[in-house]
Amino acid sequence: MEKIINNEVFNDLSNHKRIPTHIDFNNERYIIIHENEYNKMQESIKNMDTTIINYMIEKEIAKEMPKDFDDVYIVVKNMLKNINKEHLTIYDIQRIIKETKTNYPNLFINIEEYLKEMNTLDF
Repeated sequence: MEKIINNEVFNDLSNHKRIPTHIDFNNERYIIIHENEYNKMQESIKNMDTTIINYMIEKEIAKEMPKDFDDVYIVVKNMLKNINKEHLTIYDIQRIIKETKTNYPNLFINIEEYLKEMNTLDF
């Protein structure tokens, strides 16, 4: 149960200690949370960053029309291991995928060859 005393909100805990849930300091409100909860939030943020990076990698690979998406994904992920994840940008991802396409052209569909094959087929 929360109580407000002198512009501070307190939670009554089962052992009857009163701990503030927020503090007003220099006209700014600060929330007080348990260290475990803070660590969980930090871990969630790291996981979200990883999810966003993986999404960007997948999206950029798909733009380049891979023959086998999983093979290209593995190659790109291995190349990205050498880059600091904290400073990774979409431009780094695009550059690495272009390098992969240059170094391993057999992993990607060659549009010109594909269209030539389609023109020679009789339907």
